[in-house]
Amino acid sequence: MRKDEQQEEKQKKPPRVKKEKVPRGERPKRSRPTGGQRGSIGDFFRSRIVIGFICIIVALLIAFVGFPIVQGVVSKRVPVVTAAENISRGTLITLQLLKASEIGAIDRPSSAAVSIDQVVGAYASMDLLAGDMVTSGKLSRERPLSNPYLYELPEGKLAISVSVKGLAEGLTGKLKEGDIVSVYAVFNKSDAEENYFATQPPELRYVRVLAVSNSLGDDIDVDARYDTEEERTRLPETITLLTGNLQAAALAGLDSNATIHVGLAARADSPGVCDALLAAQEEYITELEEALRESAGEEDAVGDPAETSPDGAEAPNPGEETDNG
Repeated sequence: MRKDEQQEEKQKKPPRVKKEKVPRGERPKRSRPTGGQRGSIGDFFRSRIVIGFICIIVALLIAFVGFPIVQGVVSKRVPVVTAAENISRGTLITLQLLKASEIGAIDRPSSAAVSIDQVVGAYASMDLLAGDMVTSGKLSRERPLSNPYLYELPEGKLAISVSVKGLAEGLTGKLKEGDIVSVYAVFNKSDAEENYFATQPPELRYVRVLAVSNSLGDDIDVDARYDTEEERTRLPETITLLTGNLQAAALAGLDSNATIHVGLAARADSPGVCDALLAAQEEYITELEEALRESAGEEDAVGDPAETSPDGAEAPNPGEETDNG
């Protein structure tokens, strides 16, 4: 029975497959790492070591060199100029309005003023609060106001405005700042048909225009482009002139008692001609004031100026002065 069982078990087992023997010459060779491959692997590990070593050195440099430098820059104090008190826009900045301070170097902008001498004599282009840092953007070398000419009047001069009662009286809105005009006055007379000549006061022969303004008090720029039809059609209502005391008194009287017309004598674009005309007018005014002081005293001359030139004061000649200009 056992033999029969053993034979049955042998029959159940799969037959063994005999491997074919391959000749030695035809057997595939196992690949072994060459010398170059062994070198590349070694270089790889060595490069990792070098990179790690470099990272350690960089970290040490940052920790012991870079960080102290940055900390020194941050903690370094540098000078700045601040407002010692509130300063309004357009104020002429003086020494008393400033204070020297220090802040961290990293907090100081490149436009900050570092010396009080840089700021004294400039104008504030915006409102500054006490403690505000002064920068170049907050300063202006010219007075940043809407009517700067009123803040820069020459000594002994006045600014006075006269009414423009019609378009023709103001040279149809063509006047601009710096022009030289002659002032004429038309009195309301019953004999206008017989005597139609306007009066041309010799003390108002040549006067400089400071501004031409509309009904809202805004200055009109004849060379500017306006966006709306309302702005373009807004007509001049007043003319502001630069005068002396005697001329201002004459203009005030004429504005109340007559209709004033202005005639263009020279454009502001011709400074030589303008200066010559004004010099002739100043010479006449000086002679007129001296004559009035001799006759009635200085106070009477200022309070009640004569309409016609007294003896010894010759009115400026426009033709001669224009030729000289």
